[in-house]
Amino acid sequence: MSNPHTFHTDHLLQASDPLMPRKSDEDLFRESTMTFGEHLEEFRSCLFKALLWLVAGFLAGLVVARPVVHFIQGPIEGALTEHYKNAAIEKLKQMEEKGLPLPGTAEQLAGLVAQPNNLLPEEVFLDPSELLGQSRQLYGDLVQSRTEAIELLQKADPLLRRKQLPAGDPKSKLTREERDQASQAVRLLEPADAEIEGSKRGFTQEDLDRIVETIKAGKDLPKDELARIVEATKTQETRFREDLARARKATELFDSTRPPQRGPREELERDDLARIFLWKPIESDPRIQTRALGAPEAFAIYIKASLLVGVLIASPGIFYHIWYFVAAGLYHHERRFVYTFGPFSLALFFAGGALVFFFVFQIVLRFLFTFNAWLGIGIEPRITEWLGFVLILPLGFGIAFQLPLVMLFLERIGIFNVEAYLSKWRIAVLVIWVVAMLLTPPDPGSMILMGIPLMVLYFGGILLCRYMPRRKSPYDEPED
Repeated sequence: MSNPHTFHTDHLLQASDPLMPRKSDEDLFRESTMTFGEHLEEFRSCLFKALLWLVAGFLAGLVVARPVVHFIQGPIEGALTEHYKNAAIEKLKQMEEKGLPLPGTAEQLAGLVAQPNNLLPEEVFLDPSELLGQSRQLYGDLVQSRTEAIELLQKADPLLRRKQLPAGDPKSKLTREERDQASQAVRLLEPADAEIEGSKRGFTQEDLDRIVETIKAGKDLPKDELARIVEATKTQETRFREDLARARKATELFDSTRPPQRGPREELERDDLARIFLWKPIESDPRIQTRALGAPEAFAIYIKASLLVGVLIASPGIFYHIWYFVAAGLYHHERRFVYTFGPFSLALFFAGGALVFFFVFQIVLRFLFTFNAWLGIGIEPRITEWLGFVLILPLGFGIAFQLPLVMLFLERIGIFNVEAYLSKWRIAVLVIWVVAMLLTPPDPGSMILMGIPLMVLYFGGILLCRYMPRRKSPYDEPED
């Protein structure tokens, strides 16, 4: 890379003529002359190393891409949640104004929609006769199941009591059929956690399974455990009898209140149906979730998110190798400019991106969804379109936020000065709004949210040009 035989005549001329002015900065390339091929080889090496960093970052991104995709969906899911909440509250108010029956006032129901309840109402219509018929059928099945269970417990009670007899008593032995009846009765017992109930008389599910297997095998159980089983079966029988009594009363009520059947020519109208509201958690509403229209789309999003995360993770290594190649061709004072303004530029870029993600997205989406509600158009956001929106808008804001540095650069090279910036501020504002229009989606909300910060940054750039001291050029000759 370095050529020690490179010969420079400037130093000989300065040594022979002491009156010749010396440069304030030495030539840093006097011992690092490279051929064009050597430059290409160095560039290829740096580019290859940067690519290795990118591949390593991509592999790391494959691990964390899933939570990143969920994080990216946060703004649009939040905006959709607020949109459907507002739509539900507005619909309840309209129904109240029309005098339609509601389970409460619109204000009371709005409390269910708002936090922390986060419930959405769904209006459905039911045929009362169908509802009563289905309920009658359910309670009729309950009457039958409870009757069969009580009969089984009654048959098993003497069998379990026979197991309590002494082992030598022939009555303590049960036939296979009797053992099956006794084990089925034990299976009807409800398992209970003895620690939670504060009593050791309950049976856990593991205890019941063990007891059933022991009875089926014809083996003996401890006498105290058998006594607890007999007591538990009697308690369970009492509960089933209570359930049976309530179920029979319910079936009698349904039979007495069943509406008359409609004739074959009688039409069913909307007024004949009962309006009820079903409340469901808003997080389970499929409308607030982004959608993929094709099978490969979700996989493509996963790869894109992995690549995005990989670039962010590998960016220090990538920038290091790029800077290693570029810095070799810069003077010391030129590197100092990069060290000074590089972090400033990066901070402005991330400030623009953060402004978009944590503030602009919500306002822009709320504005756009307002038009959907006004026009009566449903919203089905695609994850691919949203990911592109997420990438483009922060990138545009980040680039636009470099305005103060661009102004400082133009002022330092002599194209503009502070007086020109101040005198032409009206034209600058017009240009800012044109740029904001080009770098944002076609909605006035995002354009305004970019234009106003850029106007602030424009006057901030003027202050930067005025109060940031100039450095003396390293090529200026010393004064006599």
